[in-house]
Amino acid sequence: MAGGVRVFVSHAGADLAWAEWVAWQLQDAGYEVELDAWHWGAGENFVRNMDRALAAGPMVALFSAAYFDSERWTTEEWTAKLAGREKVIPVRVEDCVAPPMLRALIAPALFGLGEEEAREALLAAVKGPAGPPRGQPGFPGGGAAGRLRSMGATGPRLPGTLPRVWSVPSRNAGFVGRDELLVEVRSRLAGGRAVAVVALDGRGGVGKTQLAAEYAHRFCGEYELAWWVRAEDPALIPGQLALLAVETGAAQPDTAPEEAVQALGRELRSRSRWLVVFDNAEDPAALAELVPSGAGHVLITSRNPDWHGVASPLDVDVLARRESVHLLRARNSWLSEAEAGRVAEALDDLPLALVQAAAVLTTTTVDEYLELMASNASEVTDEGRPRDYPWSLAAQIRLSMQRLRAQDPEAADVMNACALLAPEPFAMHACAEQEVDEASSVGRVVADRRTRSRVLSALHQHGLARVAGGSLHLHRLTQTVLKDQLSTEDRAAAARNASILLAAAFPGRAGDPAFWPRWPDLLSHLLAIDPTDLVTAQARYAACEACIYLKDRGSAPAVLARLEDLHRAWTDLLGPDHMHTWWGANYLALASAAVGDHGRAYALHRDLFDRQRRVLGADAEFTLVTASNLCIALGELGRVEEALELEEDTLGRLRGVLGEDHPETLRIAANLAVRLGELGRVEEALELAEDVLDRQRRVLGEDHPATLSTANNLGADLGGVGRVEEALELGEDTLDRQRRVLGADHPDTLLSANNLAIRLAESGRVEEGLELAEDTLDRRRRVLGEDHPDTLRTASNLAVRLGESGRVEEGLELGEETLDRQRRVLGEDHPDTLGTANNLATDLGELGRVEEALELAEDTLNRRRRVLGEDHPGTLLSANNLVICLVESGRVEEALELGGDTVDRRRRVLGEDHPGTMSTKALLDGLTQLQGG
Repeated sequence: MAGGVRVFVSHAGADLAWAEWVAWQLQDAGYEVELDAWHWGAGENFVRNMDRALAAGPMVALFSAAYFDSERWTTEEWTAKLAGREKVIPVRVEDCVAPPMLRALIAPALFGLGEEEAREALLAAVKGPAGPPRGQPGFPGGGAAGRLRSMGATGPRLPGTLPRVWSVPSRNAGFVGRDELLVEVRSRLAGGRAVAVVALDGRGGVGKTQLAAEYAHRFCGEYELAWWVRAEDPALIPGQLALLAVETGAAQPDTAPEEAVQALGRELRSRSRWLVVFDNAEDPAALAELVPSGAGHVLITSRNPDWHGVASPLDVDVLARRESVHLLRARNSWLSEAEAGRVAEALDDLPLALVQAAAVLTTTTVDEYLELMASNASEVTDEGRPRDYPWSLAAQIRLSMQRLRAQDPEAADVMNACALLAPEPFAMHACAEQEVDEASSVGRVVADRRTRSRVLSALHQHGLARVAGGSLHLHRLTQTVLKDQLSTEDRAAAARNASILLAAAFPGRAGDPAFWPRWPDLLSHLLAIDPTDLVTAQARYAACEACIYLKDRGSAPAVLARLEDLHRAWTDLLGPDHMHTWWGANYLALASAAVGDHGRAYALHRDLFDRQRRVLGADAEFTLVTASNLCIALGELGRVEEALELEEDTLGRLRGVLGEDHPETLRIAANLAVRLGELGRVEEALELAEDVLDRQRRVLGEDHPATLSTANNLGADLGGVGRVEEALELGEDTLDRQRRVLGADHPDTLLSANNLAIRLAESGRVEEGLELAEDTLDRRRRVLGEDHPDTLRTASNLAVRLGESGRVEEGLELGEETLDRQRRVLGEDHPDTLGTANNLATDLGELGRVEEALELAEDTLNRRRRVLGEDHPGTLLSANNLVICLVESGRVEEALELGGDTVDRRRRVLGEDHPGTMSTKALLDGLTQLQGG
């Protein structure tokens, strides 16, 4: 019958996956196929299309329970065919009973068979060829008939067969309805749009997540890869995408998350037939950069409807009444349709409320349930309740909590505590590794495995939370309503219990690599809890460390607002001189510095230092740690002499208070070594840095982040005194270790990469240095942003490398752009800005733009003299460059005078044998000879 015969595939919306499989197999066998999802566009006349399809030829009918629903168009389709005595070819896609008029037709089953058996059964039913022909048309829906397999097209797998790469929540056996929405989702994703991204939006509890999961399962045969991403916290998305990259072979398990996400993007762009679901995403801007592109499909669920420009929004509303009744009766078979209708009406057909009601109705009557609902309505409509949630759901949550507390008070305490955390799984099992206060109810739950098991079982049985693998996951809507229902007294108890949970789950200091694997599971909770609900020292410290964990991974902008909230709340609650307020100020200052706001960092550290000296004394450990941080802030502002004086004083005090080998003593000593190098006291800097590195390797270990940071700085010092080979060897070893320990995109790793690129160029390995500098700039732009000071430093260095490799025009363009950004972000007198200006003047001179070079060189030298001082190494470098500009502009006498002064100063500051001194001396000798000739 193949060859010019056009077959219409008639199906219920719930069976669209089967319909696409059947249509593809028929096209592959040589038939022309009419399928509404492929050929009928939005806005077309549905009835006219159906009439035309019915008149064109035989109809393959996919028999299922949904197909015979009297309210569907399928009824009109098969009755019209029978009335015209035209051919109907039935096949069964699930076990069902056909209406009497159709029972005489033989309907072979396609379900329960292997894929090849099902194909043979289908083709036999329509009397098609036994095997697939060799020719092949384009993608189904393109309108062409032909043979698909010979061109390599695989087509959809048999519905229900899972792809090899599959990470999707288990299918909800109680899922009902939503056929129209599922068809609409499929139509938008597979309708040939340029960007196949759909966002399911709607209020909490409406079933967006369940709808996305049902789509993934129902159409799993259409995909070779399906992956689920928990998108509540944007900071945690890259790690989940990195796991997918590993599954696809695009990355290795030890690949840095950001690098793995990039590799995944490239992999997905080379594939088709993939599905990625971002569940519970709330911020379109935060997700936009992470949505993969290519020929696959992306599904997003969110309460936020504003997804225009990122995805095609699709509103998800409540269930139809008949679907609500079906849901309730499927879970409570003793309910009559009328009783189920009364419950559904009371709950406004909200899926989450219906599911919870079904659980409660296993132990109570409908009348009792509705009476309890009505008696609690006034509580739910109290001021402050969420506007988007129906009162009946909140009343049901209160009822469940009343029963839970009567049955298991400790479980109720855990529930209230988790209501203050993030709507993500909380790993109760992680708390067991810490010592807790067993005097509290939650402390006993954490400390005792049997108690914890009992509590988790109770919560699971009451339908208030999902429990899996020792983790507790409150439903989003349940959590929000429950939090609002807490009285002042209950909120205070919940805050203390939540603080106990967070402290018990605290992995350890964010700077210690040994604790890093346990941090991701706790981050969202420490970021979500209200600052005023953190009521213990341990929980407050953990909240600060969570921000530092993310700051150290390039997410300082994301945590800045959180730290501001913590500092503000604790200042108001505890006063400006409380230790916990000081924590907030210190961490806020560190994050401010990480985003380049060094003025704010200095102000915070200065105020904190003054307060601690007054309250604790000048030699207190906290005061000295703050002094160390204040030195860094001073240095970033170019106030190097002040920083040096304070650092020397602080180091002396720390050695006396904590000892030579204490980590804080070594940290300030390492910073002092850097400062000495900046001021040209290179030999002192080298001696101190080498001593610190030896001590850190012995005390902290060779791979500790602080040890590696010192090694990186020492490498820079070695390069600065001409010991290039030693600097290169140390720099390569340090970078290798940091990539392994911290990851390729960690800010410390990128700092070492930036320095190593300079060392490579100095050693004559220009191309390697250039390649590393370009890679480092790309990473810093992605991780830190275009205008971050560290990014701009790398851009400035790359501009120099480009010039050295002969790409002078590119170097000049990048240098000019970088200087503009630094002037805007850091200010005209910032040391980094002046360093770029100095380099740019050199490039301008090499391109023959002598007057511009001279003007910029003179301005830079004047600023450096004022900001850094006459004898600062940076000032002397600018003076050396100005000498060259003066010569090129014919002002040789001035060049000789400045050159003589500069070489004298360099001898005194840097030493006779320093490369800088020797460079200026050679330049001056050349000028003298020129004058003599």
